[in-house]
Formats: sequence, structure tokens, C-alpha cells
Amino acid sequence: ARVNCFKVILSFDDELERLKSSLQMYFDVIRMVRNNKGLYTIIEIILALGNFLNGDNPRGGAWGFHIGFLRKLNETKTADNKKTLMT
Repeated sequence: ARVNCFKVILSFDDELERLKSSLQMYFDVIRMVRNNKGLYTIIEIILALGNFLNGDNPRGGAWGFHIGFLRKLNETKTADNKKTLMT
């Protein structure tokens, strides 16, 4: 147990720096997403389209969407099965 404690103590500073740089990268990505007006506009259009299609539907009645839905945009097809929401 003592040897493991010494290993942790010796590697702590390096591990801390590695974690700091990883966290900084995530914070930078979050800042970029928050400040991206184009992404904001696309999500706004998707929300409006989804609300229009599903909002007053007796089966749907859904307003808004879960963020995981964005991955499914390429799979969501039109009524004639020829296009997706991304085409």
C-alpha cells in the first residue's frame, strides 16, 4: 500500500497537468459551441420544424427535442422515402 501511495505522490503533478489540459480542451469546445451563431440557427430551425410537425399532432404533442435527436437527422426520411432531413 505504501508503494502505491508513493507512486501516486510521484505521478500526481504529471497527472494533474494532463487532466488540466484535457479539461481546458473541453471548455474550449463548449465555448466554441455556445458562440457559434450558425449552429444556433440550425438548431433553431430544427426546433421550429419539429414543433410544427409534431406540436399539434394528437399522437405527438411534443414541443422541443432531446439533444440526442440530432444524430438521427440523417436517418429521418420524407414520406416518399427519397430524402432525409439533411438533404
